[in-house]
Amino acid sequence: MRVAYLAPEGTFTWETAQLVARERGWPADTEFVPYPDGEAIVAAVARGEADFGVAAVATSLAGERGGLRRAAEQAEHVRIAGEHQRVCHYTLMAPAGASLQSLRTVRSVQKALDDCTGWLKAHLPGVILERTASTGMAAQSLAGSRDTSIAAVAPPAAAARHGLVALADNIEDDPENWTRWLILEHVG
Repeated sequence: MRVAYLAPEGTFTWETAQLVARERGWPADTEFVPYPDGEAIVAAVARGEADFGVAAVATSLAGERGGLRRAAEQAEHVRIAGEHQRVCHYTLMAPAGASLQSLRTVRSVQKALDDCTGWLKAHLPGVILERTASTGMAAQSLAGSRDTSIAAVAPPAAAARHGLVALADNIEDDPENWTRWLILEHVG
């Protein structure tokens, strides 16, 4: 079985795909396949490249991405098999030796930067916010780096996965910050 998720490993979508697989009793040898965005996940399921896909469709702070739900509903050979919602906590992470004072740039997907706007403005005024395709990609971009002026906003597990140090945990503006994912299934 193949499951499409938002790349790379270490995103909330990757974590959620793992949770959904356990909850649904999918085989232990399920292959998790990374894709660059939600639209690519829908397309992969439609083409049968993936048996299932997990794609974020709504958050407590940003609302629903109606375009992604519509794309899934209108795609041939795709059925919305369910939804999964959970609270997501963000961590500010950087290479070893970094501190809040050393930071000049913070990277993440726009949604994460939006979800942490209040914290970032209060604790890192004037820092440059740099957009990436996913939280996992933001963390991955710092793996092996020694540049202590750049940090990433990503899921807590991404710090360990990419050899980074957590500078601050739970930096989201809403402590009940949730995300809802569509579980997409290839049919026909």
